[in-house]
Parts: sequence; structure tokens; C-alpha cells
Amino acid sequence: MYCIDESVLKMIPSDSMSCDFKVEGRRHTVMLEVVKVGYGDRRYFVCPCCGKKRTILYYINHGFKCRDCGHFNPYKKIQNGTKGGSSEIQYRMERYAKKNNIEIVRFPFNYMDYIQDERLMKKGKDSFRMKLKVLQALENMRFQTIMMKKTFSNQAIRKVISEKHPILQKVSLKYMTMIWYDWESDSGKGFTIPASHNRVSQLTKDAMKGI
Repeated sequence: MYCIDESVLKMIPSDSMSCDFKVEGRRHTVMLEVVKVGYGDRRYFVCPCCGKKRTILYYINHGFKCRDCGHFNPYKKIQNGTKGGSSEIQYRMERYAKKNNIEIVRFPFNYMDYIQDERLMKKGKDSFRMKLKVLQALENMRFQTIMMKKTFSNQAIRKVISEKHPILQKVSLKYMTMIWYDWESDSGKGFTIPASHNRVSQLTKDAMKGI
């Protein structure tokens, strides 16, 4: 489903009070509202249906609406799946990637798809590398839920997403694609992914050096 969120707001000129979007060949104007907060100003979309301030609007039935007006539950995908299972982890990956302006080009996620990303070449590259590490760690978890019918606790998932899990500091990106780790513990204990599921070629291994 198409939606506009805070990442879109950041791209709109600060003096604009409205923004136009073209969807399905039709032009849609959405009003903006500025609210004073402790650290400055914060902008919101104004829902065209109810007039309330919203950080996300969804394109539903040929128009933008908030989730209340559109009767849309963004969490339905994970509510219908196993808690801590592959659907929930993939959903969290997609949210984390969107928040950090990273486009997931395919599943299973592989950080090698981003080795040419200019953010790895710029100042602050360690921050972007950590974002890739979090996504690769979540993919490591997601793959275990699929292959081993395993589930992970909300605490373990949140620890990875907050970049505070000790394994993120102990393990390189390279090994996250080759070894399954026990994310429920802080030990960094892992075991090799079965060869039939480990598709990392020698060429890829060579390219991994230094990442």
C-alpha cells in the first residue's frame, strides 16, 4: 500500500504549507501543519478526511486518509503471523529500513547489495554500516524462523533494532551471512548454516573483505 510518512515530510521545503502527490494519474493536495515542540518545530500531514494531524497517511480508495478514516490496521500483517516469527521480523526489517532510508531490494536481505552505496564511502560510514548490520542480523533471525521453525522474543528483536545487542559488536557482517547466531543470548555462540542454504560464493567472500 502506498503511504506518505515523515521521511517524505523531510523532503518538503520548510516554508510549504501543502504538498502535491500524483497517484494513479490524479493529483492530490495534502495540507501541512506546524506545531511548536521543545526542540523547535514539527510538521504533520493533515488528514483530508478528519482534519487531524498525522505523521502517516495511506492511499486508500483513491485518496489519502489516516488509518482511522481508512479503517486500516498497519499491524495486521504481524498480528496474523506467529509472534516472533518470520512475518513479524520481516515487517520490522521493512520499517527499520524505511526509517533509515534504505531500500530493501530483495529477500533474503544481503548487505552485499549495498557495497557500492555512497554512504559507505562518506564520513559517518560506520553509522550506515551499523544499519546494514542490524538488517543482516534480523535476516539471520528471519532465516532461522523459516528453516528451524524457531521464534524470537520481543526483547531479543528490540535489542537488535536498538543496535544494543552485544553480538552486533562481536560479529562481522561477513559471518552473519554464514553462521546462525543465538540472539536470545549475548554470548555470540553460533553454528554454521547448512551448505545447501549458504549461497555465498568465493567471489562474494573476496568482495566482503574490509566491509
